Amino acid sequence: MKSRVLKADEIRVSEPTTALINALQSTSAIYSEVHTALCVIYSERDALDIINTRLYPELTALEARIRELLAMSIAENLSNIESDTI
Repeated sequence: MKSRVLKADEIRVSEPTTALINALQSTSAIYSEVHTALCVIYSERDALDIINTRLYPELTALEARIRELLAMSIAENLSNIESDTI
């Protein structure tokens, strides 16, 4: 199998890969927004307890699924030996 080594300045990011990266980054924004909202209602400690028990497990599961999809997107792009897009 022929392989090609790409340099950082040669790689373009596809629209689907970009969208998945943005989705992954959005999970941090969700955590932050929920934290801010709960801290208005509850103490910092109580807010973190609520987040850690009710949100964090699902949020990390969502991040894991998005990472899987991101890897799939990159793999699809890399399967084309002529492509300079991930």
